Amino acid sequence: MLHNLYVDMMGEIEPFDGLEDLLSNFMKGLAPPPDLTVSQWADSSRILDKPFTKNRMRWRTDYVPYTREIMDCLSPSSPVKRVAWLKSAQVAGSETGNNWLGYTIAHHPGLLMLVNPTKSMVKRMSHRVQALIDSSDGLSDLVLPARVRDSKNTREMKQFPGGMILFVGANSGPDLRSYACPFLFFDEVDGMPNDVDNEGHPVAVAEARTFGQGEEYKIYLNSTPKIEQTSQIWKEWLRGDQRLYMMRCPHSDLLIDWQFKHLQLEEIGRPDSVFYQCPCGCGKRIVEGLSKTAMLRDGLWVPKIIRTDEDMFDRLNVDGDMYELKQFNAQSLERSYAINALYSPIGMMSWKRIMEQWEQAQGVYPLLKAFRNTVEGLPWKEIGDAPDAEVIWNRRSRVNRMRVVPSEVVMLTAGADIGQDHIEISVYGWGRRRQRWLIEHIRIDGAYNDKKTWDRLTDILERRYQHASGAIMAIRRLCIDRGKWTDTVDGWVNTQNERRVTAIKGYDKLEAPFRWAGQKKQHADGTQSQRKYSIKWAMVGVSYLKLELLGNLNLAREDEDTFPPGWLHLPEDVTLDWIKQLTGERRVYTTEKKTGVVKAYWEKISDRVEALDCTNYARAAAAMEGWDDWTDVEFQREEQHLREAAEDRRIKLYEYQQRNGGMGTIYDVVPGLVLPIEAPDFSKPDAGAMALNAPAPAPAAPPQPLVNAPDKPMVTTPAPEIGIVGCKPAMKSIPMPNFGSDEDDD
Repeated sequence: MLHNLYVDMMGEIEPFDGLEDLLSNFMKGLAPPPDLTVSQWADSSRILDKPFTKNRMRWRTDYVPYTREIMDCLSPSSPVKRVAWLKSAQVAGSETGNNWLGYTIAHHPGLLMLVNPTKSMVKRMSHRVQALIDSSDGLSDLVLPARVRDSKNTREMKQFPGGMILFVGANSGPDLRSYACPFLFFDEVDGMPNDVDNEGHPVAVAEARTFGQGEEYKIYLNSTPKIEQTSQIWKEWLRGDQRLYMMRCPHSDLLIDWQFKHLQLEEIGRPDSVFYQCPCGCGKRIVEGLSKTAMLRDGLWVPKIIRTDEDMFDRLNVDGDMYELKQFNAQSLERSYAINALYSPIGMMSWKRIMEQWEQAQGVYPLLKAFRNTVEGLPWKEIGDAPDAEVIWNRRSRVNRMRVVPSEVVMLTAGADIGQDHIEISVYGWGRRRQRWLIEHIRIDGAYNDKKTWDRLTDILERRYQHASGAIMAIRRLCIDRGKWTDTVDGWVNTQNERRVTAIKGYDKLEAPFRWAGQKKQHADGTQSQRKYSIKWAMVGVSYLKLELLGNLNLAREDEDTFPPGWLHLPEDVTLDWIKQLTGERRVYTTEKKTGVVKAYWEKISDRVEALDCTNYARAAAAMEGWDDWTDVEFQREEQHLREAAEDRRIKLYEYQQRNGGMGTIYDVVPGLVLPIEAPDFSKPDAGAMALNAPAPAPAAPPQPLVNAPDKPMVTTPAPEIGIVGCKPAMKSIPMPNFGSDEDDD
């Protein structure tokens, strides 16, 4: 039949081997594309397989109905040209794009560029696409296996009749510029660099490749957002028509969208008692297991222009009139969608798990940030400025003074910043709910290359503090900046217990409190040791820690009796000048005129910022001790150690006084102990002492003898060893080096 049809159209031809195949392919080429949308193809042909799903199964758009409109916008029959999806994690954003990719291979061949943030992600996505090809109906016949010679099926490309899929890393400018493409798929846009080869954002670079395609192009972008000030997917959301997925309330039949702020607990501390308090005015609760699936099935995407127009929204909401929505849809060529994890279907992210993650994130900067991005599906807005210094000074403690260690503190750390003629040290206490307390700030006046200066720092490291329970505490770890005078700092650090003293260097782009590093030992022949380090040091994420601190300083108290997680407690005698140093930098964002790239930097608003640096170094020291990951188990362990140390101190002091005729103070038992300084006039902003270089003051009252002490001559005996919380045994002993004049090392 095919032969006769061909003869009728083209005239008689001589039969030959393969003629039937030739005619079959010829007729396929003449046939119009099927009247099929991307979602219809996915329902009929897409099969999800392990390891990307728990069980092998067919794709069902009804399971994730909010993806239907997005997929169909990518169909050839849709006039929509640009689709951006601002989303939480695990809502099928990437799979929606993969369905478009499979449809392109099967029914609408052309050149499609799939852009991933990095080369390593390109490899993973290529493997995932190959699994899609192997498992879905009909695709494996169109894309030859990679093992076939000249199949052009590689990690970087998948070729099929009439088209090709290119896998590109967003960090490679030449790859982004390599082909003119009608179809672009950007996966996880916010993971991409903001600038590639000084040409601008990868989206702009790759999008220029569609300029020669006329109106025959489509662009799909999806991502979990990151930082609002630099988020590309947030910009795409604002550029589009800003659609929200709205559903009918099961009680009032009015349209609502799900937002995390309306998720509530029947009983505090029980995530399994979660429910959604409907905001439509019905006053009823929505239970996930009873209503979620039906609500999702009947939902629809509503653009901002209709949501914000009271009359249009009433006609849609109350009357169910779809006319204006359909009219707008016919004209909207650039669409943007937003969805959060509350919409995740039954069997994926549950509301119970969302509440568990929320409770775990309280007061933990990285977890709060991750929750905002991956659960709420919204960008994290970095707070670039601290409150006014006087506002912070006025909310300082009216109970605790410098050197007072409150009962909530379970660990002490310190941070030291080196200047040409001084060293400044901040000592901090750390407790539950990510709270911290400034215990003491010390300034040592002396040249950085003077041995006496470093001897005084060694003495300060041996200071002891009395906990509210009576336990004696030591500084568990000191972090000291090695960035400017590296050789001098490293020389001193090498004389200290490496379990208590760590040299550090700030790195602006490190998205963590710290990361260990090291400097290799040099052999006599100049080669480096492959195993041992001359000094183990750490990189500190200074921007990460500054942003965390700014967030903490911007916290507000709900009442006078409680402090929110992450609160920074300041003593009564802290100075206003010290707080100005603590808030002496702010985060500034600028947009380059040429490329449109947004860049961030820190701007000094105070001449001195030693307090800020010391605070962040002490915070890094706490992270090195594991404080960030402590659970109730670790805090109970530390609290038990304090109780034991308090009892040990009480017994040892009693025994000492008994042996010495009832005389003796805590100073006799604990050398190096520092107690609160005399209270100054706190009504003045400059009250208190910034430089606490004097030796520890004597007690205000004379030592008191024991009650009913025996009447016998006093014989002084040596002080007993006392348990100290935070002391670690030394691991090495190295002579102090000779200090010379180091060159500045910027």
